[in-house]
Amino acid sequence: MENFREQLHIWVARQGNHLDDIIFKT
Repeated sequence: MENFREQLHIWVARQGNHLDDIIFKT
């Protein structure tokens, strides 16, 4: 179950970075 949490955390971090990228470019 820890692995799932880790993957979720990484996914959220990636989504956050992606959103920041879009906001920064806009």
